Amino acid sequence: MIVVIIPVVNGSGSEIRYSTDTYSIGLSGKSFIRQKTVSTREPRSVSKARRKQESKEKKLKKEYKHFVKNNQKRSMDIQTPAVRERMKQNVRDADANYRAKRKASVARTKRGAKKYGR
Repeated sequence: MIVVIIPVVNGSGSEIRYSTDTYSIGLSGKSFIRQKTVSTREPRSVSKARRKQESKEKKLKKEYKHFVKNNQKRSMDIQTPAVRERMKQNVRDADANYRAKRKASVARTKRGAKKYGR
C-alpha cells in the first residue's frame, strides 16, 4: 500500500511543499514517513526588489553611522581643552564601572566564581 499526501502551503516568500510518502513494509505492518521540503523559485521581479531594498537599507545604515561619528567628533571639537579632557575621563570611568559591574555579576555564577576566584 502506498499513500502520497502533498499539502501545499501558500504564503509570503517562497512556497514550501511537504510530500509525505507512507510505505508498508512486509508482514510486520510497520511503516515509515519520509518528509521532503521543496522550495520553489520566486519571480525575478520579487528577488530584484528584495535585493534593491536590502542595498538601500545597508546604505542608510552606513550613512547613519557616518553621521553619528561626525557628530560625536564635532561635539568634542567645539569644547575647550579642559572640558574635552573631562569628557574623555568620564568615558574611561564609565567603561571601568561597566567592566566592574559585569565582572561582579558574572562572579555570582558558579562558573564565574571559579574564573574570578570569589
